[in-house]
Amino acid sequence: MSEMIDWSKSGLVECNNQGVSELTTWFSELKQAYQQETNPSLAIRKQRLQALKTQLTRYQDVLAAAMSDDFGSRSHTESIMADVMAPVLDIKHVLSHLKAG
Repeated sequence: MSEMIDWSKSGLVECNNQGVSELTTWFSELKQAYQQETNPSLAIRKQRLQALKTQLTRYQDVLAAAMSDDFGSRSHTESIMADVMAPVLDIKHVLSHLKAG
């Protein structure tokens, strides 16, 4: 597996040790969860995609507000269209074509 990049030395981002530690822990847990179930069943994949679609839709306004803060006053509508609805449409497409392998 590839090694993690230490972005704090790049000068591109401002890091603090607590934030880096939390991210490292989170990525480690995510990697471990994936390794425990590398090939979930079709039903589980569909369930997870549907849950993601539901959460994106449910929290679209919260996500758009956070993106506006991150980008410095980005349009609410632009954030929803580009970063919420586009993935929702992609998920719908994938769900309509997902088949057992």
